[in-house]
Amino acid sequence: ETTSSRLSPVISCRATMPVVARSRRRPDPELHAAIGAGRWEDAFALAQSADAPALAERNRAGRTPLMLAAIMSKPALVELLLQRGAAATVGERSESKRTAADYAEEHAASGSPMVPVAARLRALESEALAVRRQDGTLRCLTCGAPLAATSRLEHLARRVRAGAEANPLVERFFADRLHVPLLAPPFHLLAGYKHLAKELTESMSACDALQAVVGEQPEQWHVVDLCCGCGARHFR
Repeated sequence: ETTSSRLSPVISCRATMPVVARSRRRPDPELHAAIGAGRWEDAFALAQSADAPALAERNRAGRTPLMLAAIMSKPALVELLLQRGAAATVGERSESKRTAADYAEEHAASGSPMVPVAARLRALESEALAVRRQDGTLRCLTCGAPLAATSRLEHLARRVRAGAEANPLVERFFADRLHVPLLAPPFHLLAGYKHLAKELTESMSACDALQAVVGEQPEQWHVVDLCCGCGARHFR
């Protein structure tokens, strides 16, 4: 049982998102396969002739060619894809809820050529999201509510990655990327909560205290929130 599945009755939109069946046996598109296999001559040739649908196409992990180029730390390929029109995909997220900028930042070691690439992708992403927010197209797929270009949850995650967060409890929450499922649109109410850092601090402190009492591997935890202002919520 995942963190998001335990919390979803409390913090997600009430509407049910449609489940789309995917075939995991579907082969990767040709451009994706070339990038993933490191066949750079083929990858550059395919990228050079790629049209908009090919640049927006996703593999089985929901990744676009731009995301894969960032993962493989290929600045020249990222630049070529952007020139061909992949900038239109900078705001897209993979199955693991990452954007091309997220992947670039994760694979950009200090002083590497990917550092300016990551910064450029992040800037392009911010511009694209700002436009969608202004024209009202950036909305929750579940309830239709307008979404912020960057949620407070994502802002905190970036602070932690940049080493700018001084709260060790908040740092621990983001250390294993447990927040990633909560970036999905149904959890925008939590992700945008005004006092999120305070709530995370209190929750992590409570978990530490509970773990000290029940031990490392409790058979079953029953958590009751009596301070939410909406009555007790009991989930397992």
